[in-house]
Amino acid sequence: MKNEREFPNRPPGGHWSEDRMLERLYGLEAPPELNESHLDECPECVPRWQALTERRAALLAQPAPPVSEQRLRHQRQTVFARIEQRRPHGVWALAPAAATALLIVFGVALQTPAPVPETPTAAVISQTDRELFTEIAALMEDDMPRATGAFRGLFDTDNSRTEVQ
Repeated sequence: MKNEREFPNRPPGGHWSEDRMLERLYGLEAPPELNESHLDECPECVPRWQALTERRAALLAQPAPPVSEQRLRHQRQTVFARIEQRRPHGVWALAPAAATALLIVFGVALQTPAPVPETPTAAVISQTDRELFTEIAALMEDDMPRATGAFRGLFDTDNSRTEVQ
């Protein structure tokens, strides 16, 4: 508790790490969990922060080391040699292109809906169908049930059926 009262600006995670101090030194913004006033108040972080800033100031005060023409020429030759190197030919050289093509085909297949089969419709009505439709129409027109026809025949007084020769 005493430590928190002495250093109220101490970050929740503890002291600033070397990496965070270097990021701050080079102008990167400090994360929200680190309080920048901690670098001015903490007896452990202040000497480390001052050492980093003094070392950077000393390096910037020194003149840049001379670069020889020979060293630049060697670097340029090395870069051009690496650019001109032949890339390995073979099956593995085509692997990235094949993988990309496979992903594109797979993506198109997933995005394209499956074809819906059309239900076939009868365009031509056959003779048996016509006969069926005619019988159904005749049954629908007749308002008397078929079973009553046999009973009516028993009481029919028509003479054409009773004549025997």
